Amino acid sequence: MNAAVLCPGPSLAGWPDDRLRSHSITVGVNRAVHRIPCSHWVFADEVPYAIERRPAIVPHIFTSEHVTQICRDLHWEVPIRLTTFESLFDRFPQNIDTGTPGGVVCWASFSATAALIVAAAVGATRISLYGADWTDEPDWDGVNLPTNKRDASRWGDELPVHHACVRHLTLKGIEVIRHLPQEAFA
Repeated sequence: MNAAVLCPGPSLAGWPDDRLRSHSITVGVNRAVHRIPCSHWVFADEVPYAIERRPAIVPHIFTSEHVTQICRDLHWEVPIRLTTFESLFDRFPQNIDTGTPGGVVCWASFSATAALIVAAAVGATRISLYGADWTDEPDWDGVNLPTNKRDASRWGDELPVHHACVRHLTLKGIEVIRHLPQEAFA
């Protein structure tokens, strides 16, 4: 089964809707859930749920137990279709090997890396990754939230987790293809 993981990078705006909709599974990461209707929404912190408008039809949400508890503590409506990252740890252990000596990372540390695992958990055998631009530019819709920390330090932390997730999924027979930003506007 093919899945699209939509990250909110600026190149997401350049991909045709029909291409993004052509996948059986569509996982929106943070604000990317607003680009096209998605079957799943992944966020690793409460910001996308707290300050963003929610899609008209809220997709199945995947987030952490911690974020779920914050929502409850603040008396926010917690959707019925919500799965925690922790519930996936039996099938996808939270700590995965980076392939380097002593290298272990947690896939749930970042929304985009968690989205790769979520796509696999819901049945994807091939994952197409869009909008993973790894830049400090504003999101696909021109918005740059003050809470976004997207600098060289952030990408230095996130990229090893991304590469470990891709390696882990590849070893499970799941193909991950990152569509480069320059392809979007070609």
